[in-house]
Amino acid sequence: MPAYNAEKTVGQVWKKIPEQYKKNTFLIDDNSKDNTFAIAKKLGIESYQNKINLGYGGNLKAGLRKALDKGADSIVEMHPDNEYDPSSITLAIEKITEATGMILGNRINPVASGMYFWKYIPTKLLTAFDNVILKTRLSDLHQGFRVYTRLMLEKVPFENNSNNYLFSFEIITQTIFYEFLYIYLIKK
Repeated sequence: MPAYNAEKTVGQVWKKIPEQYKKNTFLIDDNSKDNTFAIAKKLGIESYQNKINLGYGGNLKAGLRKALDKGADSIVEMHPDNEYDPSSITLAIEKITEATGMILGNRINPVASGMYFWKYIPTKLLTAFDNVILKTRLSDLHQGFRVYTRLMLEKVPFENNSNNYLFSFEIITQTIFYEFLYIYLIKK
C-alpha cells in the first residue's frame, strides 16, 4: 500500500483486506504530514517510511522494489484511500496467474466508490486523452489498484520512470511497449 496522508482511511482499508493476504501486505509511507505511519504500525501493518517525500512514483518504485526484494512473484498495489474494494484482490491474484504483465483495476463508479467528485472529471478527461495516445479503451487509467508480475517488472525499466503521477502512465506505456499482456479487471 503506497500511502501519503491516509490516516483517515488506512484502517478502513486494512479491515477489508482478506485475511490470507494480510501477512504479505506492507505499507510504504511517503513521509506523510499526518499520522499515517503511526496508525499503520498500531494496526499491525508491516510499515516503512521514506526519510523524505519521494512523490507518488518514487514511493511506488520503492514499494515495488521492496516487494521484489522480498521474493514476490505477484505484487498488488492498492492505495489505502478507500476507493477500491480489497475483496477484488482474490480475483486479481487468480487472473494474474493467467497473464504475464499487469492487471488494472477499475472503480466503475468512482464517485460511489469513494472518489471525490472534483477528481472524477479530470480523471475521465485524462483517461480519454491517454486512450487516444495508447490506442486503448480503458475506462480508468489512473486508478490505484494494480497487480504486477515479477516477470514484467524485471523486464520493464520501471525504476527509470518519473517520481510523480506520470509514473502511472509510463508503466502502462511500458507494459504495452514490451508486449506484456494486461487485463482490465472489473471491480466486483
